[in-house]
Amino acid sequence: MTDPLVGTAVAHYEVLAKLGGGGMGVVYTARDMRLGRIVALKFLPPQWSHDESAKQRFLREAQAASATQHRNICTTSRPRPTAGCSSSWRTTRARR
Repeated sequence: MTDPLVGTAVAHYEVLAKLGGGGMGVVYTARDMRLGRIVALKFLPPQWSHDESAKQRFLREAQAASATQHRNICTTSRPRPTAGCSSSWRTTRARR
């Protein structure tokens, strides 16, 4: 089954593939069309997109990740809702 986000654009990111998902989100690999770099996009699961407590946990997770600086931990930025998407998402620069 094909994921409907794969092959689409979210803001200035081209969604390339689904990496995985779990209880707190679904993660995709994407290409930043402005900077030409590969990033990971994490979305709240659609069923939680209207749950305010889930959105707050998602934001706290992004804040905790962005406060951590280590070479083995990805940089997190831009947690926000997106027009055309039912869920909040954030960008993480992918490590190679």
